[in-house]
Amino acid sequence: MWFKLAVVALVFLSASCSAKQSDPKVQVYSRNPGEYGKPNVLICYVSGFHPPDITIRLLKGKEEIPNSVQTDLAFEQGWQFHLTKYVDFTPQLGETYTCEVSHMKNPAKSFTWELYVNFFPHRFLKTAVHPRSHFIQNLNLSICFEFIM
Repeated sequence: MWFKLAVVALVFLSASCSAKQSDPKVQVYSRNPGEYGKPNVLICYVSGFHPPDITIRLLKGKEEIPNSVQTDLAFEQGWQFHLTKYVDFTPQLGETYTCEVSHMKNPAKSFTWELYVNFFPHRFLKTAVHPRSHFIQNLNLSICFEFIM
């Protein structure tokens, strides 16, 4: 029994050693289109990194947002890893929301969530997308703005 466990451990160790170091790819987004004063979920998805020595923090300004949840570490092909960290939040005007990622001994990198505000009146959007207005008529204006751009 111990011999089998040792062989399995050696296989995993050799596969892990043969994988090269990969820097993480980071995506920061919200569950729903962002609106000031409306509850939402801030999500930071980190993927494609190796080894799995990583720290992720979700920040409001310079302070860590409490009660964030991190998924279990999972691996992809080539022994690269991915995970997600998320937290409930309500975007406030003037505040910045950031995902800070530190991989191995490298300095932390920050990735800011952006709330795109639609500055165009609703009638302009309908005019601008008249041929497809039936398709996007019921979407949030911020989504319409991104769709047009």
